[in-house]
Amino acid sequence: MRWNKKAALELSITAIVVLIIAITVLGLAIFFIKNLFKGGTDIFTGELAKIKEQLKKNLEETGELVIMDRGTELEVKRGERLDFHIGARNTDTSKPRCFRIDMICKNPFTTDEKCVNGKNNVIVGGKDSIGDSPQGGENWFPRLLAEFEVPAGDIAVSPVTLQIANARPDTYLMEMQVIQGNDDCQSVDWGSPETTTQTKRFNIALS
Repeated sequence: MRWNKKAALELSITAIVVLIIAITVLGLAIFFIKNLFKGGTDIFTGELAKIKEQLKKNLEETGELVIMDRGTELEVKRGERLDFHIGARNTDTSKPRCFRIDMICKNPFTTDEKCVNGKNNVIVGGKDSIGDSPQGGENWFPRLLAEFEVPAGDIAVSPVTLQIANARPDTYLMEMQVIQGNDDCQSVDWGSPETTTQTKRFNIALS
């Protein structure tokens, strides 16, 4: 059997050309994806900065510790997601402080019904001052940073997602408890009398 050197050489050249083209295409793809993600990150960062600035202005005007960018009337369909932001303000200009956010369903407007699992005044998001969180299907806030640190004299903005799967359509009276610790999240004593709590009521209209 004779070996065709010319065919072998042509095959080698073809393989090299294909390899070069593949590397070029891969490089262009990586460059495109990198720029795409960078653009998306820049847009997100810019939007977050705008939200933070607006929430900071609202916090200064109201004097509150925490505020929501969608106001106090939230409308959502059962099973669907509703995204919004909350801003928390550290009134201490000398050191960072740890915050906890606790979402409580007080009661539905229909008096013969309950919030969830036959209960009212139940935690449905976040974490209270002793560290309790929602149990099982009682969590209405799948994305909520329950404990976070706010720099001295500054505000922190956190994204929140509301999603209710198991409750009956109704309007629910809610209470957001804001617990501002007496120190940063590594050193805070949640049992200290210096811990500041603010409550903020809002409504969820579930359809």
